Amino acid sequence: MTGMLVGVAAVSAFGLHYFHTLTASLNPPIRILFPSAPAYDHALADYLGAVREALLTEYRAIFLITSAVCLAGAAVAVFIGGRTPRTAVSAEPSRSSTAP
Repeated sequence: MTGMLVGVAAVSAFGLHYFHTLTASLNPPIRILFPSAPAYDHALADYLGAVREALLTEYRAIFLITSAVCLAGAAVAVFIGGRTPRTAVSAEPSRSSTAP
C-alpha cells in the first residue's frame, strides 16, 4: 500500500510539474485587451488549443512512464520465482523422550 501511495504521489507531482512547464509561456487572453470580439475569440481558441495539446502531451508522458514502471515490475516478478513448497508437517503431536 505504501508503495502505491508513493507511486501515485510521484506520478502526480511529475504530471503537475510537467504541465506547468508546458504551459508556462501561455498567457490567457483577457477580453478587455482585445479590440474586437472576433480577435478575442480567435485568441481564446488558440489558448484553449495550446492547453489541450499540453494536457495530451502530459498524459502521454505519464502513461508512458507508468507502463515502463509496470513492465519493469513484471520483469522483476518473473525473475524472482515462486515459493518453494514446504515440507508436510505431521498432525500428530511430537513425542518427547521423557514420558511421565
